[in-house]
Amino acid sequence: MAVQFGNTWWGKQWLNAFSNIDFSNRLPRGRSYARNGSVKSMEIDKQIIAAKVQGSQRTPYKIKISVKQFSAADKKTILEAITRNPAFLAKLLSRELPNELKDELSRRHIDLFPRSWRDMDATCSCPDWAVPCKHIAAIIYLFANEIDKNPFVLFTLHGMNLLAEIETAGFKGAQKAVASVPSVSTLLETLQSEIPATIPDKSLLDKLDFSHIPDSRQELLSLLSPNPLFFNEGDFKKILDKKLKAIGQEAARALIHLETESDEKATPEIYPEAVTHIHIQLDDELRLPEIRLLTLQQSYIWKGRRENPVHKLAQWLQAIPLSQLYQCGIAVRSLAALQRFSLILLRQGAIIPHLLHIEKDSYLVHWQPAMLKEEVRNLADLLAQVVPPDVLTVQVPGKKEPLTPHYFSPQEQVMQLLSLFLTHFIQQYYISERGEHPLTNVFFKGETLDASGKDYSQAPQLIYLWLKRFYISRKEIVPLLQIKEGNTSDFIIELYITHSKQALQEPVPLQTFFSDTTYQDNRLDVLQDLSVLTEYFPRLNNLIASQGVQVLEVQGQEFVDIFVRILPMMRLLGIAVLLPKSLQKLIRPSLSLAIDASEKGVEKHFLSMDELLSYKWQVAIGNEQVSAEEFMKLVKGLSGIVKIRDQYVMVDPNEVRQLIDKLKNPPELKSQEVLQAALAEEYAGSKIRLSGKAQAVLKSLLEVKKVALPTGLQANLRPYQQRGFEWLYKNSSIGFGSIIADDMGLGKTLQVITTLLKFKEEGLLVKKKALVVVPTTLLTNWQKEVSRFAAGLTLHIYHGPNRKLPEPLPDVVLTTYGVIRSDGEKLSKLKWYTTVIDEAQNIKNPATAQTKAVKKLKSDVQIAMSGTPVENRMSEYWSIMDFTNKGYLGSLKFFQSTYAYPIEVEQDQQKLDLFRKAAAPFILRRLKSDRSIISDLPDKVEKDEFCTLTQEQAALYQNVVEDIMKQIEEKEGIERSGLVFKLIMALKQICNHPAQFLKREFAQPELSGKTSRLLDLLDEIYTAGEKVLIFTQFQQMGELLQKLIAHKYHTEVLFLHGGCSRKQRDTMVDQFQNETAVKTMILSLKAGGTGLNLTAASQVIHYDLWWNPAVEAQATDRAFRIGQKKNVLVHRLLTQATFEEKINNMLKEKRELANMAVAQGEQWVGELSNKDLRQVFRLEK
Repeated sequence: MAVQFGNTWWGKQWLNAFSNIDFSNRLPRGRSYARNGSVKSMEIDKQIIAAKVQGSQRTPYKIKISVKQFSAADKKTILEAITRNPAFLAKLLSRELPNELKDELSRRHIDLFPRSWRDMDATCSCPDWAVPCKHIAAIIYLFANEIDKNPFVLFTLHGMNLLAEIETAGFKGAQKAVASVPSVSTLLETLQSEIPATIPDKSLLDKLDFSHIPDSRQELLSLLSPNPLFFNEGDFKKILDKKLKAIGQEAARALIHLETESDEKATPEIYPEAVTHIHIQLDDELRLPEIRLLTLQQSYIWKGRRENPVHKLAQWLQAIPLSQLYQCGIAVRSLAALQRFSLILLRQGAIIPHLLHIEKDSYLVHWQPAMLKEEVRNLADLLAQVVPPDVLTVQVPGKKEPLTPHYFSPQEQVMQLLSLFLTHFIQQYYISERGEHPLTNVFFKGETLDASGKDYSQAPQLIYLWLKRFYISRKEIVPLLQIKEGNTSDFIIELYITHSKQALQEPVPLQTFFSDTTYQDNRLDVLQDLSVLTEYFPRLNNLIASQGVQVLEVQGQEFVDIFVRILPMMRLLGIAVLLPKSLQKLIRPSLSLAIDASEKGVEKHFLSMDELLSYKWQVAIGNEQVSAEEFMKLVKGLSGIVKIRDQYVMVDPNEVRQLIDKLKNPPELKSQEVLQAALAEEYAGSKIRLSGKAQAVLKSLLEVKKVALPTGLQANLRPYQQRGFEWLYKNSSIGFGSIIADDMGLGKTLQVITTLLKFKEEGLLVKKKALVVVPTTLLTNWQKEVSRFAAGLTLHIYHGPNRKLPEPLPDVVLTTYGVIRSDGEKLSKLKWYTTVIDEAQNIKNPATAQTKAVKKLKSDVQIAMSGTPVENRMSEYWSIMDFTNKGYLGSLKFFQSTYAYPIEVEQDQQKLDLFRKAAAPFILRRLKSDRSIISDLPDKVEKDEFCTLTQEQAALYQNVVEDIMKQIEEKEGIERSGLVFKLIMALKQICNHPAQFLKREFAQPELSGKTSRLLDLLDEIYTAGEKVLIFTQFQQMGELLQKLIAHKYHTEVLFLHGGCSRKQRDTMVDQFQNETAVKTMILSLKAGGTGLNLTAASQVIHYDLWWNPAVEAQATDRAFRIGQKKNVLVHRLLTQATFEEKINNMLKEKRELANMAVAQGEQWVGELSNKDLRQVFRLEK
């Protein structure tokens, strides 16, 4: 695109002097010379334009141009006109020449512009006889562009240094105010040599809500003037818009990827849970030399030679599954939040460019969050309280040491980290087009702007002035608009000046600001800001020109335009707007629902949500609802801001028309949508109205009534367990499924067994039975708990190679997910009264054959058990809810867009709240930390976890028993006792893992039932974000578990055993207690038995047992001590049908044996007869 000349009104005015002349087509030829680079130099020297233009000769022609000089009286008149009218001064400081100033000077017979070319003295050394020649014309055109960029040059040409004169008149800092681009050195002066004394608040991470950031690109760009003067090949504002739109689309795709890839493992190079600290080091030009990730064992360094370290960091953070992120340390989680925030800012266009002076004539564009948006500011303030204060440092050359780290304030650190991410993503997503302008690459590719040459010498100042309005809100002294209800007019508008950092300080009237010398040093800065305001609100010019003496009176319809169009722009600029109370909540009519109970819904028993509620569409005006007919009457003939029923309402004819069209053809809602709206008490952001009958229906859904426990129950339920049973019973009685999602250790199994027993006592399991589906590792535990707590329930385990369903069927059929997968066809032909699935996350993926097989099962009532938090596993909950209450949450696609994406990616707290309300009748989740639960729980809860030997373990076990028992039967005395001890040790090792017995270096988890159960427990413990102690009496088993757990979970696993020094022990204890990355400590039973305080653990696992209750208790007390705020859950792993189970039963049933075990450990086993020993050690079928 050809270079244009005279892009401002004052540039055009300069060219008007030549509009009526044209000797031999000299003007077009002069334009060509100006465009094609023929002008070799041009400068103002002593009020003369001196230039050189290359013509047909080898030596360039010399040109001189001058205009009439201002007299001393002229200069005085000009200065008085400007300083008396702050509006003139405000415009000039922004490098704009007010047209009104030209008119004012013309009235005083002072000409800023030549009336014609004869008002100039122009000479050229070329042989052309005409004046102006084409060479002079070229300079005239080029000078028009200089005036465009800097109207002060026009005054200089007339012999007046206007900026210096303004400073002399009392406006200090005028020259600096015009062209002061922020520099890196100024920023470095704000750094601190000590780490800021702030403690990151991890809990605030869960309060971050990115969903409120509005689509801001167009709104922010509207603040910028079109055709900025630093760019002469088109409208740079349009280029900016086009590029940012494309970049925002790429960011949106990255965010979708963030959610859809949530089940993939993180990049294995560095596992996120193991990272304890992240350090990002900038140099003193704010460039990025390196990023360090620290684990307890080593340091990983990404340096910026071949690949940008921010790119490596961003890739690594994006690869962390959202569900895994919750288990990471504060450094990883906070940086992941910043990165996600950056992508959302890009998608929403809530970003602004910031020009920074690096050194000499070098400038860089950094991208920053649009802090002038209140939603962005609030999130940045929250993150400043979350990010560790030493994540970002600047390496500054010191006096003694070559480089020393310096630190930002917490708020500035967040700003700089966001800038790093934003600038990186913009450069990554930017697609450069062929022949891209160098300035476009400065903005989007991170290239340096070199202002040393004549082409871009003024570009930095012009770019800075163009972008400056983005930064008004960051200043301490800013304008404020106050709107009051008037007497003679509808509203009055006044201007004040306020201190943004001192909220309690009274705003200063504009008149006082101009008259009081206290504010003298701030006037120029504020005047520049006021100049920006007048672009959007021209009537403010009168207020500014009167220096605050006048007020602005506004009538009704004009105020609507001000309120709807102008005030939002003022707020966007960071200008506070004080409204009268009556206008602070302006209401817009919206579509809403009135919900009633259907006829069937009010009956006592109902079986389908289709029959619960009915609805009709209405119009919401604030908190009131009116029918379509009544709404039409209320708004008839009204427009603008009007009072309806004592509240201001915005009546926009177009919006009213659209609302009426919707009421004529309202959307059809599905029954589940109506129920969800009723439970949430809102629809699409508008309050709904519930009739009394509808409220009664909801009450029956949510209210849990007292229910008598089944008489055959052999357990004392804690109060919260009784409530859980009553909730399960209530849902089943009205035909709804349930998800019981209590924290691990709160007794979900007992609550479900109680419900099954209640079903039997009420005759519900006579014709149809109960099917319970569990992971293989839980088969034995379920069998044991049913026989222990509900012996009245008949039960059959449908599992194993020779499985067969008995006839008639028992009350409960217990099976596994694997069997359902292979026998699904057979089991789905049977009609069950209830289907229960434990560890329901096994059906989290709706596409798998296992999930499809489970969902094909036919039953009247479905119950799912899960301990997974809702917030970070949303898609799992859809699949589970689709099993318990099919269709209630809509299709998976609908659920992902309506709930999963907003909650998981944007952390939308309102959507999460709506989901919780909508799911409230069907999901019950209690945490161990809930006050009502803590009071019900004992300090320590012990639970026997029964494991099944694998085929490999069973074969080894039987062979060893036969071999050593034969030896035992041939020996007596000490030799016999030694062989019994040898047998116990061998069988313990086999039950632990064959690899321990066979002295192998690595343990495959699937070869041991006990190891498989341990990993299932760790899955739950890690998901819940808890820490665990694992006790074993064997150092070799501890080493095997350490390797296995570290390999599977990519986490730091400590092992404290008898060979550890005191220093090693103290280090391990400190790491376990204080490092988030350390979740697991293995202890050999005796090394961990005394003198340790490990209260960070809320879970204890006894992998193998000492058969000495006192030793076990002492080990458990490492986690439970005085001052422990958590309840401790103790898991005792036992292999079913082995000597472990038998000895455990003997100790529980025979108190005298338990006492003997306390005194003698396992020695008492050796005193049993050979017959009793065979009975104890025999592997039962």
